[in-house]
Amino acid sequence: MVDNRVIQIERNMHEKFLNVSLINEWYQTYRHLFDEQDFHNASNQKQHHFLEWACAIIIYHENEWLSLIEKYGVFKERGRKYEVITRFRSNGLISDDLYHLMKNPSDFGFPSRQQCPDLFVYSSDFLDFRFVETKWIGEKLHGMQREYFAALSEISNKPVEIIRFEIK
Repeated sequence: MVDNRVIQIERNMHEKFLNVSLINEWYQTYRHLFDEQDFHNASNQKQHHFLEWACAIIIYHENEWLSLIEKYGVFKERGRKYEVITRFRSNGLISDDLYHLMKNPSDFGFPSRQQCPDLFVYSSDFLDFRFVETKWIGEKLHGMQREYFAALSEISNKPVEIIRFEIK
């Protein structure tokens, strides 16, 4: 895992997200990053999605890489998340083993509710991807999460990047 990046965020940005005004603004501006289910989840569970949304937008502005958030490993077989993951499978960058681990972690000894890192970040040409987990400063990965991320990293041959946020 790579855990060496901290992003400072304005307090008022987090407050606007919690008041839903920023969720609406970001959803309208970044439709290529967030789907209807992402919008629904963020609107109904505001406390849990700010970091993922902020990180996806920051990464997009840094290098125009796109992101999938929220359960991209356990998607239904339709929609944008399915199409993106399928495209990476068809070009061989997501192996059958990696796909199986993402979709069915319990087959590898992990809890069935184990989720992939917060973001699946990918280049718009579909030639590269990476996993990103977001955390507040001081927040830790729990043991099973650390083990699962290590397994994803080993099978994908890509480190899971931990991006930490702090309010300035």
